[in-house]
Amino acid sequence: RVCDKGQLPVRLSRSACSRKSRTSARVTSLVVAQFDGSGWPNGRCVMDLVRHLRITGAMAAGKSTVSRPLAGHLPGCVLIDTDILSTEMVATTQPEPNYERYHHVLLQLALDINASGLVVAYTGPVHPRQVENSPLSSLLDIRWLVLVADSDARLQRALDRGSDAAYYDHNRAEHDALDSDLRLLARSNSRMQLLDTAAMSAQDAIRAARDWAAVALADDSN
Repeated sequence: RVCDKGQLPVRLSRSACSRKSRTSARVTSLVVAQFDGSGWPNGRCVMDLVRHLRITGAMAAGKSTVSRPLAGHLPGCVLIDTDILSTEMVATTQPEPNYERYHHVLLQLALDINASGLVVAYTGPVHPRQVENSPLSSLLDIRWLVLVADSDARLQRALDRGSDAAYYDHNRAEHDALDSDLRLLARSNSRMQLLDTAAMSAQDAIRAARDWAAVALADDSN
């Protein structure tokens, strides 16, 4: 991200962070620390973005299958299953779940953890629009692994799980819509890698996810 040379670093960071007035001071401090005031290429100052990884997909697309083997095997990266957090965090906003606030808090958490030198990788079903709606998304360089599979393949996986079958059947149309949207988005966004797991073995999908993560963590381009 860039700003005019005449702007002060603190003014830059607050402007970048506070399209909503309740952005935490810790996030502001993080951006100030990353501000590069030593050079002014073309009369502008440069602010680094925070690398952030996301593994998304509809239910039974293979997120847990590829994510669990990654845990503990990505140097400098912590992997968090958002399903664990959503059960508690969204429940606190009843009777109407506040998913906008939930995704905003997740990004705050990712920024705070990054201040300790770790890249956060979230895995869980999410539409990129839900993440981008948060003003904090402008501070992040988000790399996506988009897992897709046709509806019948996902239904069969849900049936194999047993306990998930009824839930999947009830929400099948919603997950089919998410799968379709993700396919379209991934084809036009260079920050998204599409992985169709329908005909893949678990080991092949895991291998592909590891390759994606290695590239996403090493890539220096913003």
